[in-house]
Amino acid sequence: MAGFYQSLFRTRSTARLVVSLFSIATLQSARASDGPPAATSISLTETNKSSSSEARSVIQNGGKLTLEAYLSAVDSNFPGLASAVDQQKMSNANVLEKKGVFDPLLSDESGYTRMQNTSHIGEDKYVLFNYPKIEIPFQSGIRAFGQFRYNPNSAESPYIETGEGGEYSAGVFVPFLRGLIYNEQSVALKEAKFGVQLAAQTFSLTRLDTLLKAGTVYWSWVGAKQKADVSKEIQSLAGLVVSISTQQERSGDLARIYVTEAEEDVHRRNADYFQSRRDFQRFSFRLSSLLFDIGDKPLPLPAEINVPLDIPRPKEFGQTETERYVLMALRSRPELKAIDVQKKNRYSAIEACTKSAITGIEWCFDRG
Repeated sequence: MAGFYQSLFRTRSTARLVVSLFSIATLQSARASDGPPAATSISLTETNKSSSSEARSVIQNGGKLTLEAYLSAVDSNFPGLASAVDQQKMSNANVLEKKGVFDPLLSDESGYTRMQNTSHIGEDKYVLFNYPKIEIPFQSGIRAFGQFRYNPNSAESPYIETGEGGEYSAGVFVPFLRGLIYNEQSVALKEAKFGVQLAAQTFSLTRLDTLLKAGTVYWSWVGAKQKADVSKEIQSLAGLVVSISTQQERSGDLARIYVTEAEEDVHRRNADYFQSRRDFQRFSFRLSSLLFDIGDKPLPLPAEINVPLDIPRPKEFGQTETERYVLMALRSRPELKAIDVQKKNRYSAIEACTKSAITGIEWCFDRG
């Protein structure tokens, strides 16, 4: 009889493992669309209160904590995902910093100078000058500029008289060979933009890994509760076997050795039951380690009453569904997208290194 219950317990455990893997795969496919999902960040704002409130009310009111409610609470408020969101914000700030190199640059040199008059020795000469200039750099390496020079009353070096109307000029600097298209500033900006894309894929991968871990812990928690229930039933049956064996031994139909073996089996079943209870408590703490409320506050520890009674039955995927999910994974998995972004980043860096080895020549056109 003991061998029969051990075989039954192994069968149920195997089925529970299959259901766990299937449920996690179903959850991931249900969250993904037919096309590649857009990389979106989690916003820990008012929109996430409903998921954590649902999990909190279920635990406090003794309801059944479903997989959807649990994963929604993890997806909304788990601090590990908030750190991935911060990485995205940092990458966006890095792009803004790199774009600052291409902001227009306004410079001005103005003054009022007293100098020696070379035409009339011993007399002072006063010079008023004003040289404002604006320069606009572009990502291609070309720089456009416009400037104004005003010196109305002196023609003595280094000041050249411009008259009352001043002197206006504009032009462009065009780099040849080195610095055109691929230059230090433009490559740094491209790398920062690639960093934004890479941070988005890193966030998606972190989110999927977190949800997979949470789903695994959830089904381990449910399985530990069912294992404890089965161990309790086997413990009761072992006690019943001892009672029947004792009655048969008293009536002379059974040897005493069989009663002793039944009593030893009761002790083993008691140990199995207590071990299964400890396993359930362990997985309850692991389940709670991923449950957080608004403001990074842990939710209450789930109890036995919160464990759902029913487990979805395993579903066998056909060849068509398998191929569909494989193609979906190739289109949407963040690892593959991250590899593509890294390839583009390396190509841009290689081009920049190639251009930097060429002699730099700059052509200037000034019109005024």
